[in-house]
Amino acid sequence: MQSPRRVLWESVYLLLCVCLGVALPGLVRMRTGWEAVLLPMQMCVLLCGLLCGPAYGLSCGALCPVFSYLLLGTPGLEGLPLAICLNGLYGFLAGLFVCLLQNGLRWVNVYAALLGAVLLGRGIEGLVYGFWLRAGSYSWWIWAQEGFVTPLPGLIVLFAAVPVVVLALWKLHPVLGPYGDW
Repeated sequence: MQSPRRVLWESVYLLLCVCLGVALPGLVRMRTGWEAVLLPMQMCVLLCGLLCGPAYGLSCGALCPVFSYLLLGTPGLEGLPLAICLNGLYGFLAGLFVCLLQNGLRWVNVYAALLGAVLLGRGIEGLVYGFWLRAGSYSWWIWAQEGFVTPLPGLIVLFAAVPVVVLALWKLHPVLGPYGDW
């Protein structure tokens, strides 16, 4: 059973990540086309998953697009279900991998969990687009370009900043993360 203190901190970080997951894309969206390059919502969702675990990561991934739609009107209503599912998937995978990788050095586990979540999430996203949403007009090149080439600056920032923030917050609040009091 989780301690009330842990649940409180996880809830606070969930709320903070949801707020950032709505505000940062809103700011980045002021420059047309930059949201797909910098990935601000995914960064917040992955941060929440790594900090608080799979359930909170999934919740953050589902809540960010909903509140973004309600407050800012984006993503559009037609893209909202897909955004909820994909962002929820990223948060869930990050939390799941960080919980599964509990042996060894913490920073290696965080980087491995982040890398696994991004790669598996991008792979599933490519399958969804290739077999369901854009069947027939989606190729490996389009997947690689949209998944890794276009968002390369965002992926660099993601891998440089998110693990540092996660490890710093785990150190600040030892009750958090997979190493806290389960």
